Amino acid sequence: MPAGIDTALAVFSGYLLLDAWIANQDRHHENWAALRAPSELASANLYLAPTYDHGASLARNLTDAERQERLISRDRGRQIPAFVRRARSAFYADTGQAKPMTTMAAWTAFSSHAGNSAAVWLNQLRNVDVAALHRVLDEVPPQRMSQVAREFTLQLLLENQRRLLAGENDE
Repeated sequence: MPAGIDTALAVFSGYLLLDAWIANQDRHHENWAALRAPSELASANLYLAPTYDHGASLARNLTDAERQERLISRDRGRQIPAFVRRARSAFYADTGQAKPMTTMAAWTAFSSHAGNSAAVWLNQLRNVDVAALHRVLDEVPPQRMSQVAREFTLQLLLENQRRLLAGENDE
């Protein structure tokens, strides 16, 4: 865990930054958990589980044809920057809202209550470089991820990284 991330709130803010970065649209109440430490441990009895269930992220429902079209489109509304702005979280700004917040708006709203942990997580994101992303994507077997899916995923991650570091908000 990075220095300065020492509370459940600080850890959860990292979950929401990750969700905004990977466009995870499934962080509902059953996709995070608290775990109880074994009783022989003298430290805190309850802690957040590692993040899990990211299946609704990285535009997994798109076909390669749509990914390719979005990569080369001249129509701003079809390009990746417009596409990522539509990613919805499973959080609502308040009970009267009809639509959930975007993943970016959820991060922005939550991080404003998370103190210094938001800056710590943003610094972690700042240190992720393109070469590292290429290495990770290149390790995915070709039968699991096509070349166009790799390029689209890379561009999605880079766009969301840029937006997060610039402090953009969708709402």
